[in-house]
Order: sequence, then structure tokens, then C-alpha cells
Amino acid sequence: MGTYRRSPGFFFARGLLGVCGMSGVLAVLFKVIDVATADSLHREIRSRARGVEIEHPSLGLSVLDAAPTVVGGLTMAAVAWLLLIVVIDIQRGQVFDDKAARRLRTSALVITVGILAHALIAAWADIAVLKAAPRGRGGNDYSYYFVGAVLPAAPWFLVAALLAVFAHAFREGLRLVQDSDGLV
Repeated sequence: MGTYRRSPGFFFARGLLGVCGMSGVLAVLFKVIDVATADSLHREIRSRARGVEIEHPSLGLSVLDAAPTVVGGLTMAAVAWLLLIVVIDIQRGQVFDDKAARRLRTSALVITVGILAHALIAAWADIAVLKAAPRGRGGNDYSYYFVGAVLPAAPWFLVAALLAVFAHAFREGLRLVQDSDGLV
């Protein structure tokens, strides 16, 4: 095993990942509390100048409205946890480890699936809220709302691609270490 490195960069990375992970957990927690205690539902929808307000929504509609936030929070918490473990392993000197490459690949997959699931559920929730709104007749064009939810999240696909590339680099580093008997 390698030595334990105490670089400010590691401290900064661990702090940021901890904040991101806690933010995800708190987003889920606060949304669950909101669903359990709120008497009304307010949703900002892309095609409307103002948000849509529904008094005394059904439990199903409230849960559907909360689902995108829950999916986003869980995605953020899971990726932060996976990347925190990678940072800790690198800090311990275990840079080219098969587990690190797997965690980076898994992080890329979790981000991709999480963003797509968030967009799908957000579009579904937008249409359901618009249909349930008092003078509202929501559009049924699911793709319009899906694209409206995916486009702002598109930069996260770049992050997922970067993590996938890093995973491949870690895998190649592991192969080089094994080929050169640890001289890398």
C-alpha cells in the first residue's frame, strides 16, 4: 500500500464531494417532508409564464411532483459517494486500482441514467400537474416537456463522458502497472 497523502487538493475534493452528497440527501429528505406536510402543490413548468398551483392535490400527484427531485438527489448522493471513495483510494496511493475504474464507470452510468430518469419523470409530472390544474389543460406532447427537462441537464452528460474516459485511463494505468511489475 502507498503512503497517505495530505494535499490541499484532496481536502478540497473530499469537502466538495461531502457537500454534494449531503445536498443530495437533504434534497430528498426535504422533498419527502414537503409532500407529507404541504396543503398545496406549486410547480414551475417550462411552457407557462407562471408556475401552476394546485390546492389539496392527491397523494399520487404530490408524489409524482416530488419524484424528479428525489431522483436527482439520489443520483447526486450516489455519485458523490462513489467519487469520494475513488479520491480516498488515490489519497492512500492506490491510484491504478480495478475498483477505482469500476467506480468511475458506475458513476458515469448513474449520472446518465439519473439524468434521463429525471427528465422522463419531470415531463410526466408536468403533464399530470397541467391536467390537474384548475383552468389548465396540459399539452399532451410528452416530447416537448421531456426535451425541456433534458436540455438544461445536458452538461451532466459531458461529466458522465469525462468519468467514462477517466475510467478507461485508470484501466489502462492498471494494465501498465501489471505489465511493468509495479514500476509505473
